[in-house]
Amino acid sequence: MEIINVVVNDFESNVNQFNIEDDETHVTPDVTSTPLDEMPKGDSQPNSANTNSNITDEVINNETVLVPSAHVKKNHPSSSIIGDSSTGVTTRRKEKVDYMKMIVDLCYVSVIEPTSVENALKDEYWINVMQEELLQFKSNNVWTLVPKPDRANIIGTEWIFKNKTNESGSVIRNKACLVAQGYAQVEGVDFDETFPHVYVYTLNKALYGLKQAPWAWYERLTMYLGERGYSRGETDKTLFINKTSTDLIVAQIYVDDIIFGGFPKTLVNNFINIMKSEFEMSLVGELSCFLGLQIKQRSEGMFISQEKYAKNLVKKFGLYQSQYKKTPAATHTKITKDTIGTAVDHKLYRSMIGSLLYLIASIPDIDYAVGICVRYQSDPRTSHLNAVKRIIKYVHGTTDFRILYSYDTSSKLVGYCDAGWEGSADDRKNTFGGCFFLGNNLVSWFSKKQNCVPLSSAEAEYIVAGNGCTQMIWMKNMFK
Repeated sequence: MEIINVVVNDFESNVNQFNIEDDETHVTPDVTSTPLDEMPKGDSQPNSANTNSNITDEVINNETVLVPSAHVKKNHPSSSIIGDSSTGVTTRRKEKVDYMKMIVDLCYVSVIEPTSVENALKDEYWINVMQEELLQFKSNNVWTLVPKPDRANIIGTEWIFKNKTNESGSVIRNKACLVAQGYAQVEGVDFDETFPHVYVYTLNKALYGLKQAPWAWYERLTMYLGERGYSRGETDKTLFINKTSTDLIVAQIYVDDIIFGGFPKTLVNNFINIMKSEFEMSLVGELSCFLGLQIKQRSEGMFISQEKYAKNLVKKFGLYQSQYKKTPAATHTKITKDTIGTAVDHKLYRSMIGSLLYLIASIPDIDYAVGICVRYQSDPRTSHLNAVKRIIKYVHGTTDFRILYSYDTSSKLVGYCDAGWEGSADDRKNTFGGCFFLGNNLVSWFSKKQNCVPLSSAEAEYIVAGNGCTQMIWMKNMFK
């Protein structure tokens, strides 16, 4: 298990300043120019060659007077050398590279994910992490070896191999998980509901992959945090809050990953201590990467993006060398059902759409354009594929754009919704959308197609108003 800590409103005051004024005084030598009419003249019809020679000699003589003579010693006694003479020359602003850490990361981490157990057993690094996983099973008393029961559905196991990366995409750790083949469980025989409370077989603990495993972990964590003053969210059941008049800490659970933040720092440290006392986990530190999102914390706020994912998406579909687009969709043409154009690969088209849908989590300005292209996955044509490629080209030019979440003290929740009247040319259903702000920060957005054909513009507005209020009420309940 990994927990990631982000402390809100508890930043250090000594923030790096970027615009540093240089107080050094630069001395510029004076340059004196002589007018042409003041230069010495010879005969009434001077020779140009002689004139140039005189000017050149005068300049050389002037430079010779200005340059002082100096005597440079090639050999110096060791007593006059300041510092250690055995070290090399180092500039003032040279960044030190931790070569030892670099070597350790390369020596003890494999960058290749094995596709089978046979391949993993050929790599000593993966053998080590497999042994660590089995050691965890033994220390936690996960299972007990017993004779095979008669007429029982035996559930097999499977190894999952994954590389853990940081926000820059570099491999920092190898992870091997031994999971149960939950798809072999038969409903009504092995379990009565998706999350039963009674366990059978020889397992002493819930195992990854079983139908019972998510509920077992969730119940265990909920009971533990509830006993220590944490309340579970009414709307989001994976959100845990501990709030007083002056203190606040919020913990969000995603499977076995936890992100949390709050103030003051003593309350945050207390949460870390109570979690480590009960569960074996690793503390990653300040939040920088979570579920594909890259987070950068600055004095003015937090910046969220999917820069790494966006760049990989552009390379994946071979558009890295293409020209950028300034808008995600063309403004002079509309995408409609195409029965004349050439059919394209369904798998390629759906793969592009799926990748862009995941990217909407941090790029709201492509939501509408992607939503239009989603409608033609059953029979995509060349015109539809070109529209999807245009979106990717737009993403290619905006990979360094980020959403800023400033430290705003306002908790006012404001939403804006609107709907089009013209509708789609295929079925005349309107497209509507909305965005919601918490203070000055954009926290939610959507763009979707209405389920019915409105008979008036007023009806279309009522439909989008109803959807907007539903979203607003759901978000408001999270703050209770």
